[in-house]
Amino acid sequence: MGVDVKGVTVPALLLSLDTTLTADENIDEIELRLNTPFFNNSRILINTNGLVLETNHINKILKIFEQHNAILLEIKSDFHAKESSNKANVQTTHKKSLLTLNQTIRGGQKIEYDGDVLIFGTVNANAYIVATGNIIVLGTMKGVAHAGASGDETAMVVSLNLKPQQLRIANHIAKSPDNIDELPDIPEKAYITDNSINIEKV
Repeated sequence: MGVDVKGVTVPALLLSLDTTLTADENIDEIELRLNTPFFNNSRILINTNGLVLETNHINKILKIFEQHNAILLEIKSDFHAKESSNKANVQTTHKKSLLTLNQTIRGGQKIEYDGDVLIFGTVNANAYIVATGNIIVLGTMKGVAHAGASGDETAMVVSLNLKPQQLRIANHIAKSPDNIDELPDIPEKAYITDNSINIEKV
């Protein structure tokens, strides 16, 4: 049967692993699937269906996602990572759950969540979004976004229209220029590289 792909919550896709295959065979299937333009820059959830993935499997999957500019939103809770005795320094990459909000976040509101946050709507000025994981705004981000709030420097802020008052990722802070209304109306992502927050077109 192989790895199954379904659209779940636009624009996220769900990859369901095939329990009749080994973990390595599933990873080969994922690489084949992502090796098409359809998956470039996509946001993906993985359901292991109870298949046990070890840390080296997760690292392989993350490397494949990185090669294809895909974003891993979550590995569902069936996942159990086995720490090998010689992998003491390998960071566990299990993602926490996803909070989905289909609403406008008004000025003065504050959303705090232990995991990733996906917002279908606008985050107005003086609104605060704080997440230990990624923040994805499918609208305009005008307020303050703090991704990776627990110190995760791999977290990102992604928006269809990124015009925040302030961006924070882990302990890094970036402020928008004063002429915020002149920023381009294009999807962008903010992430940490070279010890600072960088923004690039998605």
